[in-house]
Amino acid sequence: MFTLLFLVFICQIKAQEITEASYKLELLKATFKEKNESNEIIIYLKYTPKKDNKTLISGRFTYSLGENGIEKTEVLEKSKHGIIIHGQNIKEEKSKVYKLFKNTLDFDSTEDFFIIEFRLRNITEKYVEKMTFTYGLWEPSNEKLRFEKKFNIEIEK
Repeated sequence: MFTLLFLVFICQIKAQEITEASYKLELLKATFKEKNESNEIIIYLKYTPKKDNKTLISGRFTYSLGENGIEKTEVLEKSKHGIIIHGQNIKEEKSKVYKLFKNTLDFDSTEDFFIIEFRLRNITEKYVEKMTFTYGLWEPSNEKLRFEKKFNIEIEK
C-alpha cells in the first residue's frame, strides 16, 4: 500500500512539472551606438506574461558576436551592462520606447506587455552586423527554473 501511495505522489509531482515558459519573449530590435567613452549594443525584447504572474527578472544572459563567435555568459550584477524594464509608462506618447515602436506594436491592445532593454557596453570595439543573445526569466511557480530563448540578431547601426 505504501508503495502505491508513493507512486501516486511521484506521478502528481511529475504532472506538475513546468514544461514551457509562463511568458512569451520576442526580439524587437537591436542597435549599435558608438560613443566616445563606450560602445553599446542595445537589445529590445518584448515580454508578455501568459497569465497573471509575477515577473522575476534574471540577471544572466549569454551572447556571441559575428557569424560563429564564441559564446560568453555574463551576470548583470557583476558587469558593466545595464537593463531597463519599460512597463506602465510604456504607453506614454512622449516615452522614447513608445516613439521607437509606435509603428510596430499595438499599444492600445488589452494585452499586458513590457519591453526589456539590455544595454551591453563595450563588448565590441566596432560595429558587428550579427550576434546571438540568449535570455530567460525565472518561472514564478518554480523560482529555480528558467526557459532560455536564443535569438539570432541583426544589429542596426
